[in-house]
Amino acid sequence: MRDKKGRFVKGYRASPKTEFKKGLVPWIKNKTHSKEAKSKISALHKGKRRSPRTEFKKGNIPWNKNLTKKTDKRLNYDRPTTFKKGRKQSKKWYELMKGRTPWNKNLTGWLPKERHGNWHNGKSFELYGLEFNDKFKEQIRKRDGYKCQECCEFQGKLCDSKGRKYKLIVHHIDFNKKNNDSNNLISVCRQCHTKTQYNRLFWVEHFQAKISKL
Repeated sequence: MRDKKGRFVKGYRASPKTEFKKGLVPWIKNKTHSKEAKSKISALHKGKRRSPRTEFKKGNIPWNKNLTKKTDKRLNYDRPTTFKKGRKQSKKWYELMKGRTPWNKNLTGWLPKERHGNWHNGKSFELYGLEFNDKFKEQIRKRDGYKCQECCEFQGKLCDSKGRKYKLIVHHIDFNKKNNDSNNLISVCRQCHTKTQYNRLFWVEHFQAKISKL
């Protein structure tokens, strides 16, 4: 017996039928029909009506007979092809590209971080306080009922793009990582946490109003 890759499987025992057939030569091997048999077969098929498909194809010349690159217009052999490693472009592609300036000729790279619209003087690189540990964060999650305070999604239902579960993020309302007061911390999911990085003044007022009601 062979596996999917065509290799023999060790330790496989054939069935009694296959064991019996071992060494036998097929009866039709190296045999052809005699002239009498051929004439009988042709007599049986005479007068039979072929299917509409085969009747339609009679006398039709296949579209790809004597096909050349110059005569065939449907395949467009000379059209510009996309770039692939180790593949040469057509002559027509080089003619089309003559005189064109590449889009990345004057590209100097990414914008410096100071010019980015979401840059806040490197606040994201600040270190957290020593008291902001896993035990303290778990207390904040328990206080919030293990629920996102923005979308009200429970922690047990939270999953990332790969289907892995994760815990709620403990967010600093005033974006100050050193201010670890319980009134400055709130539990949110990842999607809601990314929203807080834009229009920060709005989210500070929004979460402060929610904390006051807890």
